[in-house]
Amino acid sequence: MSGTPEPTSSPSASGRPGKQTVDLDQGTTGVVGGLRVGIGRAWGGVGNVVVLSGPGVPDPDAPGGGWRVQGKAGYVKKLPNGYTVSIDKVEEGEGDGAAAPGAGAGSVTVTVTPPE
Repeated sequence: MSGTPEPTSSPSASGRPGKQTVDLDQGTTGVVGGLRVGIGRAWGGVGNVVVLSGPGVPDPDAPGGGWRVQGKAGYVKKLPNGYTVSIDKVEEGEGDGAAAPGAGAGSVTVTVTPPE
């Protein structure tokens, strides 16, 4: 993975972000479909997506905060705020999965769909 991810999105009539898909490297964050998400790990075919902020998302440092979506490609989870997060693809990095963020650390393709 190199450079800045190019999101694909469908804007909604309300001006809110629409459904969006982005490929993010392990250890990085990005805004996808109106949510700030981070990729904690991509290993063993499993992606770990952390929802950091966005409409209705509790502070990750507060009790009950730090929503996580963890699964293999094809896993879909509806969050308490009505957004849906899909793990579309998991690319494993080189080594044992404990690699530091950056080149060779793996990536996850994530789709976020806001509530209607």
